[in-house]
Amino acid sequence: GNKGNLRSKCTLVPNSGVASGVTFAPVCGKCMEPVTNPNFICLKCNEYAFQCSICCSAVRGACTWCPLCGHGGHADHMMQWFQHHKVCPTGCGCICNPQSN
Repeated sequence: GNKGNLRSKCTLVPNSGVASGVTFAPVCGKCMEPVTNPNFICLKCNEYAFQCSICCSAVRGACTWCPLCGHGGHADHMMQWFQHHKVCPTGCGCICNPQSN
């Protein structure tokens, strides 16, 4: 089911001990390396870690993403997309929003 699919799409990054529980770490969309510096720029690719799936610009404010495929973007862009679509805007085929009309 979806649980195995989700695990295959996730990159596990060890928790550095800052807080117990789940820690979210950005991963570069280009090289898939964890981005650990505070400005979220990949030191390997020199790319910003968060890029919007709709406009392809860097996301520096409110964002949302799919827990299944990992794609996302600016919160307002994603909300507008999913008002009319169920499938991920990237074309990956993921049904990110099964409740949409």
